[in-house]
Amino acid sequence: MTLSSGAKAKVAFVSAEACRPRVLLLDEPTAGRRSDLT
Repeated sequence: MTLSSGAKAKVAFVSAEACRPRVLLLDEPTAGRRSDLT
């Protein structure tokens, strides 16, 4: 199964949220977005 970069970003975010951290740092949240959709 191959995931797109957007799907990989969502999986990374959800897995980080599942740990219920006190602080969540997001670096370049729009780095993987397609420019034609923004």
